[in-house]
Amino acid sequence: MGLITTKILLFLHLFLMEIMHPVHMSLVNIDYLPEDKEFSILFKIYTDDLNQVLYHYYGINIAGNNSASDENIKQLNTYISNNFKIAAGKKNIKPDFTSIRFDDESTWIQYRAEFSKEIEQIYIKNTLLNDLYFDQLNLLIFRYNDFEKGYQLDLNNNEITIKMKD
Repeated sequence: MGLITTKILLFLHLFLMEIMHPVHMSLVNIDYLPEDKEFSILFKIYTDDLNQVLYHYYGINIAGNNSASDENIKQLNTYISNNFKIAAGKKNIKPDFTSIRFDDESTWIQYRAEFSKEIEQIYIKNTLLNDLYFDQLNLLIFRYNDFEKGYQLDLNNNEITIKMKD
């Protein structure tokens, strides 16, 4: 088989895989804001996936307009708190919901958590949507002062301890 034919077959295979198998992915940005002495935690989740998992657990559909009901937000917060954990040292960090917004395909959920102590290490567990998709990939970007690093979490690798100094 020629090189061009091989490239064409590889392209068609990848193209068909993309059509038949959508990407199951979420993103969480965790930024420490020293001037505010708090963490900003921003989730980006595909709206269709979020609606599917929330309907499965709570019988609700959170998206559709920019004014999700208080009851739906309460259920969303329950789902997130059951599937996303963060701790600095031995202290659990409890984020507070601040906002939600929708764009064409994604839901953006913002939380804040006060924290004023120096951090040597942080523990994060993210099982969002792992109960819905076995191939779910949860991307994490963590920033603390001059430290910034990205991580990939999935069904079998859903928690990480990040040390600020190696």
